[in-house]
Amino acid sequence: MMQNDKKVDPQRTIVLYTSKYGAAETYARWIAEALGCRAVPLDKFSKKELRGYDTVIYGGGVQAGGIRGLEQFTKWIKGDLKLRQMAKRGTISEAEASEIGAFDRQYYIFAVGISLDSEENRLQLRDINFDKDCLRELPCFFLPGAFDPAKLAGVDKAIIKVATKMFQDKPEAQAAAEDAQVLRYFETGCDLIDRTRTTALIESVKSGAVPEEFRDTREPEPKKSFWKR
Repeated sequence: MMQNDKKVDPQRTIVLYTSKYGAAETYARWIAEALGCRAVPLDKFSKKELRGYDTVIYGGGVQAGGIRGLEQFTKWIKGDLKLRQMAKRGTISEAEASEIGAFDRQYYIFAVGISLDSEENRLQLRDINFDKDCLRELPCFFLPGAFDPAKLAGVDKAIIKVATKMFQDKPEAQAAAEDAQVLRYFETGCDLIDRTRTTALIESVKSGAVPEEFRDTREPEPKKSFWKR
């Protein structure tokens, strides 16, 4: 997994995050501490500031399958990702993409949730959040979060209510092993935050090598012709 460590410049590395209940912020600060860089909330940062960094890490908590703030973040970097994809396909050369600045920054994503350890849930999260071809290249690391039912309000409370009913109504033959555990978390809460789980992300940033489990290695499905739909 590890290659020879490359020099990570703390002044040109940043961790951005969106955190509603605190777990994503906790991880962001731990990662930033390990890399010697800053951790900044996404809403206190701007797209133009990205030009000052070589390594950009973004993380957020998971809500209804979506990573908080990721849509905003990926809007900022989509230009780079599309140019990389064009270079990969041969539409333009890598030299041309590099000259434009498409490879100036390395991007890493982390998602924080209470049920992200199963392969099925990870693939589902990828399908929801990285649904465009250019986003599939982004590595995503999965970190266990925390849940306190007493803090829920508004939309979040409604989402958990719907999710609870879905778990409860699922036919026994379709129920996954972790469903009962998640239901217990919904009822009593949990704190699964674990600093050691940041190790893989930190090592990937330092080495420049991302393990396969954090990359989408599936072949993209061929796009259907309009006339064949």
